[in-house]
Amino acid sequence: MEYLWSLWSFVRPWVAWAWAWIKANHEPLTVVVTFLGVLVAWRYVVLTQRLAEAAKEQAEASKLAAQASADQARTTRLLFEAQQPFVRIESHHDFITGETSKAHDHRFTFSLENNGSVPAVVTGWHLGISRGDDVMRETHKTGFEVGIEALPSKMPSQTIHALTERVVHMFPNAQGKPVEVLAKVIYEGVGGKTYVSRVRYELTVNSEAVRYVLTDFAQEEV
Repeated sequence: MEYLWSLWSFVRPWVAWAWAWIKANHEPLTVVVTFLGVLVAWRYVVLTQRLAEAAKEQAEASKLAAQASADQARTTRLLFEAQQPFVRIESHHDFITGETSKAHDHRFTFSLENNGSVPAVVTGWHLGISRGDDVMRETHKTGFEVGIEALPSKMPSQTIHALTERVVHMFPNAQGKPVEVLAKVIYEGVGGKTYVSRVRYELTVNSEAVRYVLTDFAQEEV
């Protein structure tokens, strides 16, 4: 305790002097403290601005990375599509003379067109003609039976006579539910990859009109 009292006796004059000096110079000190506060605030503003700029740069970098990824995916898709065949199926319907002059048979013709950039090797053909659950015709052929092995790229559509189907009169008295025609061609492209193109047509015959319209088309790799 005596030591602490001695220490206080030693520093007391210095504390009194410092306090007196502060009282005598409080206005300049206020200016200095205020200036230091402004410096701290300015430093905080600069730091906040730099953090905001860094966040903006990171967001832009992320955006550019996402765009580059999308461009790469699109380029890959275009390169892939550029090296594959794309066979379209077109079909037409007309009437031909049946067993009697009053009942005409139906004739369905099919043509194939390769819109891809490489040849397509036809390996199979499937056709189904039905009304509801009633299957009227079902045909399956190999590429050899189709009679055309390779479809050159970017060539005009050509009718394949081996795919022509003749079906007896399906609409007695021009009545009945629509008939569905589902055709599918299987073919190979570069590297032995197999693709399938399929179409769906609907045939409607009544006393007013004959309608044969495409209702669905799809192509996929299998």
